[in-house]
Amino acid sequence: MIFLGSVKVDSSKRLTLIKEVAEILNVEKEDNIMFFINDGEIVIRKVLPEQGNMIKKNMAEFNDWARKRQCEIDMMEDQEEKDMASEQLQEKIDQMRDYETAFKDMMG
Repeated sequence: MIFLGSVKVDSSKRLTLIKEVAEILNVEKEDNIMFFINDGEIVIRKVLPEQGNMIKKNMAEFNDWARKRQCEIDMMEDQEEKDMASEQLQEKIDQMRDYETAFKDMMG
């Protein structure tokens, strides 16, 4: 592990990247940064434009799938099966909305 430097956290718990890290990540004003935990270590990565586009594409594909699935559910005759399928679909929709909200918050 190579030590690059340190910074202080401000009263709002924000920090400024040190010059060396900003250069390694090639960040510029308005870029977004992602934080991960990997085996107990914090990993910092720049969000690349194609990642944002990929997530938007996946959301559009999911929404299309969810509409089709709802049509299938509407055609089910067994009410118990229909209720269970509707509940499962709604859980997936809620999960994707949470994911989309988190992504939008991250992107600013």
